[in-house]
Amino acid sequence: MAGTRRRGAELEDAIHRAVLDQLDAHGYAGITFEGVAAAAGTSKPVLYRRWPTKAELVFAALRTMIRQIVLAVPDTGTLSGDLSAALGAVRDHLDTFDRRTLLGLIAEVDERTADALRQMLFDVGARVVTPITQRAAERGELADMSLPDWLLAVPFDLARHDLLITGALPDERIEAIVTAVALPAWQNWAG
Repeated sequence: MAGTRRRGAELEDAIHRAVLDQLDAHGYAGITFEGVAAAAGTSKPVLYRRWPTKAELVFAALRTMIRQIVLAVPDTGTLSGDLSAALGAVRDHLDTFDRRTLLGLIAEVDERTADALRQMLFDVGARVVTPITQRAAERGELADMSLPDWLLAVPFDLARHDLLITGALPDERIEAIVTAVALPAWQNWAG
């Protein structure tokens, strides 16, 4: 008896898992539509219909990873603790890829995928940092006002820089980003 064909969210989840597994095993340069299709139990045409380039396929899987990061950030009770935990979660999720994988992905960014990358990076700020700053406002650590997206993204921009340039984001660097840059900037902006 033939197995049932997966569709919709079930198929997409299998594809995203296959992409992340292939990246972990082979890096960005070694990922292929054939390998992803085989690992996900689907066909190349199914992949190409949704994601015409390898970069778009990988970005889609990374967006799924962002949702996991959002779920991994605990409420530590302080703004600095929450932000440190968020940066640590980003580092831990990106540790599954080596630096060459991230650089290879960026090297293939075209105009369309650059927009997707930009949106994905802002999603990190909106989905991860906004609840952190809202909790901080409720605790009285920040004035109750919205911070601009570009300012919310600063700690993640610095973390991404370190991960891309040095391939590492040690705890000491996370602490410096939080205490010397993000918190003073956010508190100054919020008054």
